[in-house]
Amino acid sequence: MARTIAYVANADSNDIHVLALDTADGRLTPVERVPIPAIAKPGSSIPLAVSPDRRVLYAGLRGEPLVAAAFAIDPASGGLRHLGNGTLADSMAYIVTDRTGRWLLSASYGGNKVAVNPIGADGVVRPPSQIVPTPPHAHSILPDASNRFVFAACLGGDAVMMFRFDAATGTLTPNVPDRAGVKPKAGPRHLRFHPDGKRLYLVNELDGS
Repeated sequence: MARTIAYVANADSNDIHVLALDTADGRLTPVERVPIPAIAKPGSSIPLAVSPDRRVLYAGLRGEPLVAAAFAIDPASGGLRHLGNGTLADSMAYIVTDRTGRWLLSASYGGNKVAVNPIGADGVVRPPSQIVPTPPHAHSILPDASNRFVFAACLGGDAVMMFRFDAATGTLTPNVPDRAGVKPKAGPRHLRFHPDGKRLYLVNELDGS
């Protein structure tokens, strides 16, 4: 894609705004507004994820029904074309693909769980293949650059859960140890790797650290 595109999901109206970003001056220009089809009731938010090859955008619906909508990304314009919806395990506060783009990983704040969904060759999400209970309020999930490890921040549990990940089968298994604790009441929320892959940054919501 020759230009930078930003996608903004709007929960109340169940649509996605496609915006072109001018990287010289930071200006955003509307490209299109795309409805998310077959949604009966709005949810609280719509987390988004882009496939590693940047060909598909995924939107996790937290209303009714609980689905992940897949959209093909036009390589010239950044516009979206709906491919299909797939069932999620719960209302998911965060979604991301693994590094191969074959699996959708998700974290449920209200359901206290993380889940794995296969992604078909057509880009559409299939039903969950694995659901793993977590401490309260799983808020984000992220694979490392090697795709061998997955981390999930649990806001109510004051912990970052650590998993081994088998990309051939899409299976999460607890690492040893299985969690890293943080300061009580910190409220672990979002994770991001440093580009060197050796450091993981955690944003804590409740104490602002």
